[in-house]
Amino acid sequence: MKKTFTALAAIFIVLLTAGQMVSCEKYVLPELTVSPDTLIFSAAADSALVKVHSNVIWSNRDNPDWIRVSVDWGDTDAETFVAVTENTSSEARQAKVSIKSETIQRYIVVEQAGATAQEPQP
Repeated sequence: MKKTFTALAAIFIVLLTAGQMVSCEKYVLPELTVSPDTLIFSAAADSALVKVHSNVIWSNRDNPDWIRVSVDWGDTDAETFVAVTENTSSEARQAKVSIKSETIQRYIVVEQAGATAQEPQP
């Protein structure tokens, strides 16, 4: 009987301690912002710096082939370059770069002017 009581008391103390550890955990509200959230480029190949503020893991995937982002993911604040290739078409183009965490998604709108026609030189 004494051994059973001692074993039950030990289990109770372990469970009580484990419950206190769980209750001491702190939930952190996820944050994810990008700045600037709009980039405007001429037709020439170019790049611009974007700052990502985050306290959670974030990633960037699936961009159009004319946009490159220098950092694919992070777990804290970061600086990344968004680069565009030359736009040889006369049509302007636009796309959204998606930066997302598990629960938050932010966009960087990327706009690029179309190439202008060159007049022949005499």
